[in-house]
Amino acid sequence: MKRGSINILLTLIFSTFLLSCTSNQKSIDKSTDYKNDEQRYGTAEWRDIKDKNKLEEKSSLMSAKPESKNKENKFIDNYMKNLEKKLLLNYKKFNETEHKGWREYLDLKDYNSAHKLIDAYIVKHKETLTKEQLDSLKANSIKMKALINNESKK
Repeated sequence: MKRGSINILLTLIFSTFLLSCTSNQKSIDKSTDYKNDEQRYGTAEWRDIKDKNKLEEKSSLMSAKPESKNKENKFIDNYMKNLEKKLLLNYKKFNETEHKGWREYLDLKDYNSAHKLIDAYIVKHKETLTKEQLDSLKANSIKMKALINNESKK
C-alpha cells in the first residue's frame, strides 16, 4: 500500500474514531433523546443505502491511482517499447547510423544506457552477428565504459 493511500485510510479511521467518541457522550439537551434505534438512526432501508454509499466511496478511494503514478507508468511503458524497437534494429542501423540505436544515448551523453543497450544487443543477436560486427560492438561497449569512468572522476 502506498503512503498516500495509507494517509487517506488513517484519516478515515481517525475521523470515524472522533465521531464515535463524540456520539458516545450523553446529551444534556433532552430534545435529542430517542425512544428507539429507528428514530435515532433512521429506517433499515436508509441505513443500507448509507452503508452502500460508504462502501462505494471507500472502494473508489482505495482503487484510485494518483495522476503522477499513471504518468510514471506511461513513461516506463514508452521507454520499454523504445528499447525493444532499438534491439530489433538491424546491425547497420543499430551500430553505424548516426542518431540511431545506441548512438541516441551517446548524443545525450548517457553513456551508461548506451553501454547497457549495446550489451543487450550483443546478447540478443549473438548468433546472427559476424565476428567483425561482434568485435565492433564490444569495442563500442568498452568505449562507453571508459566514458562512464571519465564522468565519475569529474
